[in-house]
Amino acid sequence: MIKLKENYDWVVAGDHPAALLSAALVAKLGLSVLIVDSKERPLRALLSMHSHEKPPQKSSQKSPEKAPSVYSDRVTSRLNEEPNFYLTLRSGLLNDSLKSLGITDAELAYQLKSGHLPQILTPEHRVQIKETSEALDHEFNREFGQKSELILGLLEAVRESSVEVLEYWRTFPERFTFALTAEAPESEERQRWPLKKKPKHLRKAQSFNQLCRQLLKQKFASKSSVRFWFKNGFGDGSTLKSKKFSGEKNASGELNVLLEGLFAGLFFPLTRSQAASRSRQLQGWTVFQSLHAVILAQSGSALVGGPGQLKKMLLDAAARFGAQVISEAACVGLVSTAGRLTHVKIEGFETPVSTRGFLSGTSLSEVKSEISFDQRRFWDRLKSPLTPVGWSFQIGIRVRSISLPPGMTSRMIWQQPDSPSLDLELISDPGNPDEMLLMLRTVVPYASQSLDPEFQRVTAARMFQKLRELLPFLESAVIGIEPEFRTEVHQSSSFQQSEPCHRWKDIAEIPAHLLIFGGKGVGCRTGIEGLFISSYESFPSLGSFGGFLAAIEASAWIAHRCGLPGPFAAAATMVAKSEHS
Repeated sequence: MIKLKENYDWVVAGDHPAALLSAALVAKLGLSVLIVDSKERPLRALLSMHSHEKPPQKSSQKSPEKAPSVYSDRVTSRLNEEPNFYLTLRSGLLNDSLKSLGITDAELAYQLKSGHLPQILTPEHRVQIKETSEALDHEFNREFGQKSELILGLLEAVRESSVEVLEYWRTFPERFTFALTAEAPESEERQRWPLKKKPKHLRKAQSFNQLCRQLLKQKFASKSSVRFWFKNGFGDGSTLKSKKFSGEKNASGELNVLLEGLFAGLFFPLTRSQAASRSRQLQGWTVFQSLHAVILAQSGSALVGGPGQLKKMLLDAAARFGAQVISEAACVGLVSTAGRLTHVKIEGFETPVSTRGFLSGTSLSEVKSEISFDQRRFWDRLKSPLTPVGWSFQIGIRVRSISLPPGMTSRMIWQQPDSPSLDLELISDPGNPDEMLLMLRTVVPYASQSLDPEFQRVTAARMFQKLRELLPFLESAVIGIEPEFRTEVHQSSSFQQSEPCHRWKDIAEIPAHLLIFGGKGVGCRTGIEGLFISSYESFPSLGSFGGFLAAIEASAWIAHRCGLPGPFAAAATMVAKSEHS
């Protein structure tokens, strides 16, 4: 039987990759870490392509180290509900984080999937995001020919500012550690590391707005076409829908749609009603943020083993540094005393464990439902959860590999004006190279209407129709669709025509990792000292990158509370181990 300690420095719940990153970083500092791997797996079995059995309610997976396969056997399959794409995984902060955990360049290069940067499709153009600015320049030149001044400005701005933008996020942990040391109240323990003089470039934490102003001062920004991408970033709040950006020049409007597709696919997906509203579309996205999005997209990558492989890598790293893992369990209660988290109740264990900090890889609303207070007045300190703007509706289509046309990449995003995006992800089957799984994703409103069987059937039919337009000869090569929505199949089977594609009865049952949020987010702090979240709700405008930033920020907090430098600093971990064991 698993035995728990009476207290831990850091408790992490769920298997969101960002939460597991935090667990590994904190364990590397020598602090005691407990990972409670939730029973609800992010990969859940859905309908069979060749049978009409209901899917199991819970995964039969026994060990968190064995990630579910995309193809479980020849009859059933598991739909990968999480997109396999992570910003800054190829180059940037996430890449640096993995290396700091002892994952070598060779190991990471072996795991990264080639050719998975998104290809943006519009009614007029097709542009593949490239890893280097030179390759991206060549791609735009191939597609647009004689480029407009605005497009030329974008390419030059990307080429000249990509290093500074990625470096801005690379120094985030160091900046945040110094900010915590200077601003956070004295911890109960005496500080075991002295506050050294900050490096000159870190004496004042740089904001995202300041980064924009810094880039504007560079010499290359003297040209009007390039200055546009920085001066309009925060000076007048120009957005992608401004007249300056989508004016009369045809090339400007075409570039606008391309960037909308990039945002919708990687950062800020929109429902049909939102996309149809010109005033609300991409609200808050400035011109400079569009440049930032292109640079972050270049830094992203996917893993050969999918999201499960990233989780396995992080779980292995955390365990290697001494973290304790409880699989197939759940946190069933959080206790706050005097506005500070003190204990965590774990299913199957009678005695709660005490902890200095708790990080959840799920939504704030789920955390809020589990916490109890010794005094009611502290309830008001807890932040209000965000209301989702939508959720990711998806279908999986198994096709013959030979039917796929040339030029089709493993990640494509279809975007047309005033419409929601359609995300296409192509997943290979290692055991059967003759077949592939094509995932289609779009965003539907977070409302009871979206659970109506007829609404889901119509939505799935529209998605499939658009796919047929993009790939005209694909329908004859379809082996099966999961969940099945086609009327003729329903009529010839035991299914009722009103059968929903996804079987949730209430929108509250939709898994947290499928929810889509908008706005600035809630960050990592919940309002209760020692209680944090790292999920898509943290920083929605940064896409998958936002959750990792929240996890690093939370890791810096617990490191400071325990008298240690931040998660990437070279700390005296042996001292920490002896004093916190």
